[in-house]
Amino acid sequence: MRDMDRYTIDVVGVPSDTLMLRAARGLADEMETKLPSGGTAVILCGSGNNGGDGIAAGKFLLEDGFRAECYMVGSREKMTEDANRMEALLKQQGGVLRDGSELTTLEHADVIVDALFGTGLSRAITGKYQTLIEEINASGKPVIACDIASGISADTGEILGCAVKADVTVTFNLPKTGQLLPPGTEYTGRLVVHDIGIPQAAKEQVSFDGTYVTRDLVMSWLPKCKLESHKGDMGKLLLLCGSTGFTGAAALASRAALRTGAGLVYLGVPEAVYPILAAKLDEPVVFPLPSNGNGRFGSYAAQEMPDRLRDKDACLIGPGIGRCRDTEALVDAVLEYASCPVVLDADGINVLEGHIDRLDRAKVPLVLTPHEGEFRRMGGDLSRGRIAGAKAMAEKTGAVIVLKGYRTVTAAPDGRIFVNSTGNPGMATGGSGDVLSGILTCLLGQGMEPAEAAAAAVWLHGAAGDAAMERLGVRSMLPGDVTEALSAILK
Repeated sequence: MRDMDRYTIDVVGVPSDTLMLRAARGLADEMETKLPSGGTAVILCGSGNNGGDGIAAGKFLLEDGFRAECYMVGSREKMTEDANRMEALLKQQGGVLRDGSELTTLEHADVIVDALFGTGLSRAITGKYQTLIEEINASGKPVIACDIASGISADTGEILGCAVKADVTVTFNLPKTGQLLPPGTEYTGRLVVHDIGIPQAAKEQVSFDGTYVTRDLVMSWLPKCKLESHKGDMGKLLLLCGSTGFTGAAALASRAALRTGAGLVYLGVPEAVYPILAAKLDEPVVFPLPSNGNGRFGSYAAQEMPDRLRDKDACLIGPGIGRCRDTEALVDAVLEYASCPVVLDADGINVLEGHIDRLDRAKVPLVLTPHEGEFRRMGGDLSRGRIAGAKAMAEKTGAVIVLKGYRTVTAAPDGRIFVNSTGNPGMATGGSGDVLSGILTCLLGQGMEPAEAAAAAVWLHGAAGDAAMERLGVRSMLPGDVTEALSAILK
């Protein structure tokens, strides 16, 4: 990140003061959303440029009619030139940079701002800084971190001794890798990426090669609905889901696909559960396929795939199908005969255990959506972290990999990485993955590029989950509630 700033200053010619003031303006704007009229922000500053951002943000708060108490917790003798210049601007606005020893309590703060350490921190936090961070975390006050919560390694997400647990982090230009990886992501809170005018050439100086998926990005990807569109233009999907005891997976996936805007959904289910799903579902075209004695897809189901796959725009196989030789044969048939993108989920992935070469049958784009357990069963390695593991598996298989979990990672075979920004613990329940797979299959069927479709589906799924949580609470929300919330997200 320092290389990016240095390039902007030295090569592009943007003054460092200008960058710092732009950053501070974004920080102040976020603070003001948390402050009551005339409220007080306590801004805790280190002696580096992170502290300079905090001091300058205090200046803007004073200009806007709020109270700002700025404390230099670091050494005044070590303050950077930029930080000193920001102190001069603070004084011009009538503010004072107080010594950290004058701070006796945080009780009067309406908002606490962490501007102690920036991205350059590489040592464990101890001593007075550790004590202060513990007080911040115990205060019960809203906490906003400047650029990165103090104590998080910007490169790895490791906690360096202790860390500020922020409610919001305002970072600049690009997210830091450590904000996207656990445990760092748990201390980051809501991540706001504020553009301070760094040119693309400068951004290429940093090592993070991923894309942080946001609402604006997703909405720019989604296909536009034309006035003259008909159901055949909105995606004709084949979903192969369900078995005895797992009819819910088929229902959730098909409803999610339709709620995302699919034109036609053909839901193939074992004939043993066909009466249940035909009665339960009105919108999809439910049809039976041969089943075996265990209520799963039978061996003859595979023989129907050439006809069933004909003229489809996308196919999903896996939710609730169970694992046996007959369903393995069905997966093989889909991979061999599909002429459209295919999503493998749940037991569609589990059949790859020890047989990842099954994917070689496919002549079409594939998207796999494993959680960490399924990822390991298919031969994935997480020893170097989720991003590295997903990237390696995508390169190995030629498939888009959606590694589910907090801050889901989507990896494309060409090396692109997407890290999600939405979702909450209430989504960690059976059926949530079925909803995601339905959304994803719909977007593929509407012609989206596979990696972007996957990243967009993950974001939409998480955003709908966040909307459901706001309405119902983290404990009471259900996967079906997430599906229903999609309509508000997709308006």
